[in-house]
Amino acid sequence: MGNQQNFISPIIFCVMTIAACSHAHALIIPAQSRDVPAGKTNVPVPEVEWIYSPNFDLRSYTTVDVDAIVIHTTEVNYQGTLNIFENPESAVSAHFVIAPDGHIVQMVDTAYKAWHATYYNSRSVGIEMVGYSYSQSTWNENNLNALMDLLAWIATSYDIPIEHPLGDAYDYPGDTYDAPGLVAHGQVQPWNRSDPGPYFPWQEVLTGTQQRIDAAAPEPATLTLLVSAIGLCLGSRRSRGV
Repeated sequence: MGNQQNFISPIIFCVMTIAACSHAHALIIPAQSRDVPAGKTNVPVPEVEWIYSPNFDLRSYTTVDVDAIVIHTTEVNYQGTLNIFENPESAVSAHFVIAPDGHIVQMVDTAYKAWHATYYNSRSVGIEMVGYSYSQSTWNENNLNALMDLLAWIATSYDIPIEHPLGDAYDYPGDTYDAPGLVAHGQVQPWNRSDPGPYFPWQEVLTGTQQRIDAAAPEPATLTLLVSAIGLCLGSRRSRGV
């Protein structure tokens, strides 16, 4: 989060403006990540409703790679969350918002830096879970399944480890947290944040996310056949002098 200057190309701005105008029509499309090449992951791309947030800027890939996903709770209701993230004066946003019924909204392409976790913005994707960190009823089968689907896709797209690192910013020099994986907002900013809170089922989420990744992995036999086919193709090309 912060008041970073927004800089996007006119073409990207037009595309996002069209998406924003489609808000009333619930534009449901695959989640977007302009910097993940086709075929990078076998995990199915989750379906999302695209609602544009103007609160983002460019990542700096010359200094840091995306290696973390920060999980938040909104502490306001669904519509209140969207209103905040759509307001340029709020200077806050997240890449994704997941409603209690499991409906996923994408508000910033993961290629860009959303404003959700201060100094962790450059290295992370932000997911806001609609609910309250100190309410056990925030968590249910619908929103957790949607979260695990989304985590599996993001993690394999960016090679983010499926692990929940320990500690918080107070355990690091300069009170600056520095760990990859699935991170709580409260670990990044323990002085003023505690989300997703004590009731968030970390082990269930880690296990379910890994199961989705494993289920999407190609079977060993398929990989063997693919390697053999590539070898035959190359051998055929050499025999023809290509």
